[in-house]
Amino acid sequence: MRQDIFELAGKLGRNEPFDPEDMNSWLLIGADNRVSVFSGKVEIGQGGRTALAQIVAEEMESPFDSIDVYMGITGLVPFDRGTHGSWTIRMMRPALQKAAASVRETLLLMAAERWNLPPEQLQARDGAISVRGDPTRKIAYGELSQGKPLPKKLTGPPATKPVEQYRLIGRNVPRVDLPAKVTGKALYAADMKLPGMLHGKMLRPPSLGAKPGQADFSAARRQPGVIAAIQDGDYIGVVAETEEQAEAALEHIKVSYKEPEYNISTEQIWDYLKANSGEGLVIKESGSPQHGFHLAEKILKATYKAAYLCHAVIEREAAIADVTGDGAKIWITTSVPFGVRSDVALVLCMPEAKVQVAPTEIGGGFGRKNVGDAAIDAARLSRAAGRPVQVVWSREEDFTWGPYRSAAFVEVQGGIAKNGALTAWEYHVYSGPHVGGARARYGMPPDVKRERAEGHGPRADSGISRAVLPLYNIPNQITVAHASPSPLRTTSLRSLGAPMNCFAQECLIDELAEAAGMDPVQFRLSNLTDKDTGLRGVIEAATRKACWKPGKGPTGQGRGFACSLDSDSWIAEVVEVEVDRATGKVRVKRVVAAQDSGLVINPDGVHSQMESGIVMGCSATLNEGIQFKNGHILNASYLDYPIFTMMDAPTIELVIVPNPHMPAQGAGEPAFVPIPAAIANAIYDAVGARVRELPITPAKVLAAMPHHPS
Repeated sequence: MRQDIFELAGKLGRNEPFDPEDMNSWLLIGADNRVSVFSGKVEIGQGGRTALAQIVAEEMESPFDSIDVYMGITGLVPFDRGTHGSWTIRMMRPALQKAAASVRETLLLMAAERWNLPPEQLQARDGAISVRGDPTRKIAYGELSQGKPLPKKLTGPPATKPVEQYRLIGRNVPRVDLPAKVTGKALYAADMKLPGMLHGKMLRPPSLGAKPGQADFSAARRQPGVIAAIQDGDYIGVVAETEEQAEAALEHIKVSYKEPEYNISTEQIWDYLKANSGEGLVIKESGSPQHGFHLAEKILKATYKAAYLCHAVIEREAAIADVTGDGAKIWITTSVPFGVRSDVALVLCMPEAKVQVAPTEIGGGFGRKNVGDAAIDAARLSRAAGRPVQVVWSREEDFTWGPYRSAAFVEVQGGIAKNGALTAWEYHVYSGPHVGGARARYGMPPDVKRERAEGHGPRADSGISRAVLPLYNIPNQITVAHASPSPLRTTSLRSLGAPMNCFAQECLIDELAEAAGMDPVQFRLSNLTDKDTGLRGVIEAATRKACWKPGKGPTGQGRGFACSLDSDSWIAEVVEVEVDRATGKVRVKRVVAAQDSGLVINPDGVHSQMESGIVMGCSATLNEGIQFKNGHILNASYLDYPIFTMMDAPTIELVIVPNPHMPAQGAGEPAFVPIPAAIANAIYDAVGARVRELPITPAKVLAAMPHHPS
């Protein structure tokens, strides 16, 4: 990330606001024939930069290596809400495809005017317009554009290339961001150094929610290297020449805290969520659930629980702020640069137009980078010091003061007829917020906190109800989402509430299949309609690849199945586990996954996303859960919150179900979603233990095993 990146908008003559219907908002052809692509999305390691370049190169008929993609730099790119929800390709492909087609058609018209030829006699190929039948007569795109925005010549929407003519989309194009990352040349926020840069540290309270009194900085300001020490409401921080000096100076700040009474711990969270949830929001109601249960031959009820999850990203929260009288420049590891711009402007009481944000390379996001915590810290401290300030959170800070995925629990019952047909379904999910809560509660003035809290109440949070509806043909059903405040700070984590909802649904479906005396896969297929071709396709592809052997009840094979619809992608997974009957320890040996994401831009990119989702899902299912008591986080390190390593990763086999005539859908999150349910179902198949609480620890497995002494 160049330090002069903020000057690029002026050099290119780009000014906000950008019209999304104008091709020049998205693309600019330089006189050197290089194509600049402008997107508000951010490269988080998901391969977005490469895929966007493929889309533009394909539609413009430009060489792939002539494409430069600028992402997330405010003032340079169109506004974007953020890189989350597996929206990069779903949102950007239609916009860039249309813009690139418009550019190509405009260039054809410009060349036709120059040569006084009908456009039909010309063709676009390899970054140039040429005469059909006379390839020697051609003109480069850059010569036509002269490095300036193109004139508006089209009178209607441009013609886009049919899928059958694609030569670049659908190919495994190597990732453009990887060479710098594997050679160590890529710059993350913690790597950057600015002239005159200082280092900042925040003094954290002794417990969550503790409020400081007036701080005494007299001793801290005398410490070596200290430039400034500030208190801004609840914020207390130090700026020094080095990070070590700033850290040491914190020990010399004298301040007392008023700690709130926290009577909520890990064990009480389920009661808390239900007691504070209200009536809930009916997501869907059809038929008569009461009548459906009356018709049922068998009815099963169960409760499923999931602990708070930490993002536990490898890269810690980091940012640099340079606040002057003219404005603020922010370099930060973030997936929401425009959100960071808004937050910094609020904290500094500065117009947004005076705040510029450039996202650096990101070492893992998964929703953690949807908030700009370090930018808030750095901006406050830079304003006080009058120089650029870098803030890098410690690992303990990230685990303790960063946001989590909310805990949740589900009460569900389902009914089946004698022939195994589902007759009724009643589903209630209780959870804290997934969307917006973190930005409402970190570093904002009190009035902003109140406003945002009101805007993200129970009926506004879609994360709780993500993937909440059953996939099967159930004539009588009701699904209700109950949102509660959370005692811990929460935000989005990969696929939000979908894994929890899938865990509850697909585990109960397995139990209903056993009650019906049917193989769990066959039970699912028998409860689909002829219209459910997408789900049926991935189920059949996954089980065929895994060589699924039908069986009823625990077969001893240690195989489990689950499926879902997330980010408009169908996903089905078969998991094989090994369970130690003496210790309860579970090892995931093999995962087979089939996914239908419509048109695939870069198959290797989809494979990478599926693999990472599977491994992260395995880790969350077996290892991860935040423990807290009386306002204290009890496992704020990798030692106490272990994540999967390469040694833990299972063998993974993938199938991408071809569906090129459907729009490209999200691929970053779906593979995570069915993993918890598939593992739980596999454990039951192996040893007959139904574990209904995440994470699935050895102790829980032993407790659930039939006839076990525990």
